[in-house]
Amino acid sequence: MSEYPHYEFQAIDRPLDEADKKALRRISSRAEITSTRFTNVYNYRDFRGRPRKLMERWFDLHLYLANWGTRSLMVRLPKRLVDRSQLDRCVQAVPEIEVLESGENLIVEITLDSEDSGLYFFDTEGEGWLDSIAPLRSGALAGDLGLFYVLWLTAVERGIVRDHAKEPLPGIGPLSAAQVTRRVLQR
Repeated sequence: MSEYPHYEFQAIDRPLDEADKKALRRISSRAEITSTRFTNVYNYRDFRGRPRKLMERWFDLHLYLANWGTRSLMVRLPKRLVDRSQLDRCVQAVPEIEVLESGENLIVEITLDSEDSGLYFFDTEGEGWLDSIAPLRSGALAGDLGLFYVLWLTAVERGIVRDHAKEPLPGIGPLSAAQVTRRVLQR
């Protein structure tokens, strides 16, 4: 079986200019680069970039998929638009989530590995996933932390969080269609 690591980045808040695209081209000669995306699949060699650094500088979303079961999603959120205390309540008990501070932004990294998490992934095609995940970022910027709440609930289901633990977002309303698509990370 050949390896299939898929890297995709999406710029939402600020499109890439020509200088940005040239800098990204130096990282990968084979990547598809547009004013809003950087996408590449590596079959024979490793990605030379550092995803966190690319997120800090250019991108708002990042998806990494590998056919051996690893899935990683990074979401960059401006600090001023996020209630950090609510976010921390949702993610503190979930070992697959890390919140990093980067200047005026938070980068939330969610990494799921089928071997470690007990979640199993089958689909290795990453095309179009970021488009379906982008509304979750928009929701988070509008105060809807349902994505992180759903991940907390998943940790409860897996026994990582006690069944009787205090819910991080008590009184949360029905989940939106975008929140329900969190299964994208588990396929």
